[in-house]
Amino acid sequence: MPSGGDVIELTHEQAYMGQVVNNVYYFEAVDGTASLTSLAAWFETNVLPPIKVIQNNLVTHTNLRLRNLFNLAETHEEPLTGTGSLVSGAQEMPSFFAAQVRFDHTNAQVRPGFKRWTGLVEDSIADSLYSASLITQMDAIATPLMNPLTPALATWAHVIVGRVCETQNPDPDAVPSCLKYRLPENQIELVVGYPVAYEAYAQPTTQNSRKWYT
Repeated sequence: MPSGGDVIELTHEQAYMGQVVNNVYYFEAVDGTASLTSLAAWFETNVLPPIKVIQNNLVTHTNLRLRNLFNLAETHEEPLTGTGSLVSGAQEMPSFFAAQVRFDHTNAQVRPGFKRWTGLVEDSIADSLYSASLITQMDAIATPLMNPLTPALATWAHVIVGRVCETQNPDPDAVPSCLKYRLPENQIELVVGYPVAYEAYAQPTTQNSRKWYT
């Protein structure tokens, strides 16, 4: 049982076109009554179904893997079954194409959070923009992850975790200012943002369209 303030890393493991495709989420325990099994069940019931709606049936959902960042011995796995719900064929998009949502919060010390989901189909794109129906479906994924969580899961909060700089750039005026980041290892190092709003991006993005510096 995690202590209040502990953070759980939830990895949603998937396979697509012979590749491992994972999404990672972080949840903070509000108090000492939170359980990893309840968090996994909530995610499987409320977040997983709308993700499957935007994916083609070549995407296989394999596992939920949870671990406590501050107590690595505390883990839980939830095997998954099923695929995306869209019929595949010649219209499936490559694995690097993804739907993207930005999660916003009010902590200026932490960047906004981004999530990207792959397994899309060509029918979801028109004139280089995602269709209105896909945007609506992305809304359905993001909405349960707003704080407070809906449907209610009072013992957990979805958080964006600020990384800790492990290796500073020896040149204080250089960019990037930090050469290597890591996740916090205890509550003293923890800095989080609590998503209270989101934006579903209308243009296609790729899984590797990420900044490497601060």
